[in-house]
Amino acid sequence: MTIQESINQQLINLPENLQAEILDFVMFLKFRHAKSNSISGNPLTEEQRKQKIGDCLTQLAERNPFFEIEDPIAWQREISKDRPLPGRD
Repeated sequence: MTIQESINQQLINLPENLQAEILDFVMFLKFRHAKSNSISGNPLTEEQRKQKIGDCLTQLAERNPFFEIEDPIAWQREISKDRPLPGRD
């Protein structure tokens, strides 16, 4: 069994929110690797950099991280409302 097959087998058994964390980590590793390549003398061309940014934005849009929010205005109000700070009365 290859490493990729092992990862896929483990990934299938995880809940979707943990699968999303794995995807975030993979994107981080790809970014870090690309960054180290550009530092080590293999800089990305402007076109390659734009393509990578576009790919990342496309993947983010496909994940649709806010799909559970039915009413964005109500959600924003709830997130922004003042709450008592811990340890302060």
